Amino acid sequence: MISHVRATKDVDAVVASTDYSSYNALQTRLVELGFKFDTSYTKHVHRWLAPDGTPFDLVPSGKHLGGTGSEWDRMALETAIEAEIEPGLIIRHASAPGFLALKWAAFQDRGANDPFSSQDLEDI
Repeated sequence: MISHVRATKDVDAVVASTDYSSYNALQTRLVELGFKFDTSYTKHVHRWLAPDGTPFDLVPSGKHLGGTGSEWDRMALETAIEAEIEPGLIIRHASAPGFLALKWAAFQDRGANDPFSSQDLEDI
């Protein structure tokens, strides 16, 4: 059962959203599920903590308030692949090229000034 597994690293996600209200509805649902917005994290504004304390970065993609509008987010969403992580539980995740593109863009955005401490560069 997945519920007892704790990630040892952050979980990163991109959500395709067409407008701010759809992303806001997702945030409301996360709160209902026990997620908490992490206001102490200052590297970016989309950090959540899962009920078990796992850091969860959920970045909205879309050309709207709060959305990145990033071509790399769009490419990762378009090339995402499915995986069954337990019977009946299928998730979509970034393909290898999509993951590398997302991490490279994140490194350029927030890690290029200090590559030795960049988590994104480490992930690449």
